[in-house]
Parts: sequence; C-alpha cells; structure tokens
Amino acid sequence: MKMVPLFLAAAILMSFTSSITAQTPSTPTELRRLADDYYRWRNENYPVLSSDSGLHTWDNKLTNYSLSTILTRRLHVKSLLATVGNMQTSE
Repeated sequence: MKMVPLFLAAAILMSFTSSITAQTPSTPTELRRLADDYYRWRNENYPVLSSDSGLHTWDNKLTNYSLSTILTRRLHVKSLLATVGNMQTSE
C-alpha cells in the first residue's frame, strides 16, 4: 500500500520530465529561467535550508524525508540535469 504514492509520484514526474526534455533550452535566458525555477523548487523542498540561508517563507515547515518524496526529488534533479546537459553550448 505504501508503494502506491511512490508509483503515482514517479508516473507524474515522468510525464513532466518528457515535456521538459522535449523542449531543450538553448539561450542564456532559458538557462537563467531553469536556474530560477530550480532555486525556487529547492527552497520549497528544503525549507530548513531556506531558513538557514535567510529566506523565512517556510519557517513553519520541515523537510519531508519520506521515501516517496526523496525519490520524487531525485527524479526532478535528474531530469533537470538531463535538460541542462542537452543544451547546445556552441554555435
């Protein structure tokens, strides 16, 4: 029964991942947008780190270390790294 949320999260993230990799960014503006999105995502997913860094938006929350959330975060980062890795860096 505990595996259902894990599979559901993985399926949602995989569908999200395929839409991200389909449109590979190639401009500095797109890379900057990816970075901004990542830092926003990181701050929301690691609220204690955010508070330690001076952003007190999520002071009333703790980081979720459940297995399904850890795996979802791992897939998100892996997808983002693949997107950045596929960026064309030379003209």
